[in-house]
Amino acid sequence: MAKLAKRVDVTARTVEFVLSNGSKLLAEYDKLSPAMKVQVGLHGISQKVGDTAASLHGQPVAALGAMQTAWESLLNDSWSVRQSGSTDFTIAYAEVMGMSEEEAAEDIKTFSEEQSKEVLKSKAIQAILLRLKSERADAAAKASVDPAAELRKILGK
Repeated sequence: MAKLAKRVDVTARTVEFVLSNGSKLLAEYDKLSPAMKVQVGLHGISQKVGDTAASLHGQPVAALGAMQTAWESLLNDSWSVRQSGSTDFTIAYAEVMGMSEEEAAEDIKTFSEEQSKEVLKSKAIQAILLRLKSERADAAAKASVDPAAELRKILGK
């Protein structure tokens, strides 16, 4: 594959692809049909959320937690995932067990797939996961300067 640089301009809603020989292609999102925008968006979600689990082979609970965190970040209008890198599952497990997130992450790595599923289903873990999700939703709502204006924009009114 030829050397390729990509420049994403969120404001202009474009991606510029630049090859090593200087050749360029400007992809303009707004020129796509509505149906193609849906397909491109779904592909983007698949990549963004799926990439978070890529390095977590054999760790299904950690992978699920990473994917949930990435998805919730997108729902809260944030492209970046929590800087600490901890998944909600890791945070919940650490809280229940009274250990640091780093210790919890190491502990989780030792779980069998069956153990991971059972721990994830526990009432204590589920309660904390719900609380963390609620806290992020509250923070996102408070961050919105004018909630009505936000909804009008979404609805095109």
